Amino acid sequence: MNVNRILSIVLITGLVIGNIAFSQNRIPIDDPRNKIAGLSLFQTYSGAGLGGFFEKNISPSNKIGAAVRLVVQRGENDYPITYYDPYYGSTYSLQRSDKRRISMLETYFNYKRLFFTDMIANNFRPYVQLNAGPVIAFDPPNVSEFKERINNISTAFTFGANINVGIDFLWEGNTSFSISFGYDFMKFNEKLDPPPTYYDREGNVVEDVETYTAKSDYSGMIAIIRFGKKF
Repeated sequence: MNVNRILSIVLITGLVIGNIAFSQNRIPIDDPRNKIAGLSLFQTYSGAGLGGFFEKNISPSNKIGAAVRLVVQRGENDYPITYYDPYYGSTYSLQRSDKRRISMLETYFNYKRLFFTDMIANNFRPYVQLNAGPVIAFDPPNVSEFKERINNISTAFTFGANINVGIDFLWEGNTSFSISFGYDFMKFNEKLDPPPTYYDREGNVVEDVETYTAKSDYSGMIAIIRFGKKF
């Protein structure tokens, strides 16, 4: 499933849930006493993951908060290897042992600006949100043995940031829903997760193996769905 299809599914899901929200009895979304915590699901340009968030109103139009999310990155050739066995007439699919296994733990502090707080009567608000904070990358060796990967994992650090625009909904039961799209800025000082080197029987390096490319820049588009609870 490509990124465009995933973003389309996220958008359609958001519109459907938002429409359900409008059919419910509403409570004030601009209440300066609002505090919301919940779960976030997201799709980035090169990975996906989940996380948690907390935010607090400091005025009807302004919120501050924090978020933690775990992102699992994928390589360009992480698709399963498929082959046909002519003897049994069957097709088999195997996961690549050399697929990208890098993951990132991101901790962000954020500021959210809500718009039209005095102009829209319905209980939803468009917004712009800025996020920034430290990022830790966990980079195990690309081997099939789990124990070897855990024992030889390496880490890298950087600071990331993103900006996104979206819509907040709040309805009966103090339940919140948010959908947003944005852009991640994340670059490390060195290239992470280099692909393994392949050798032939004579010990020569094989150059034409199709694999992913090590990179330091993980910037790209991001789509986020958040479910929360007011307390």
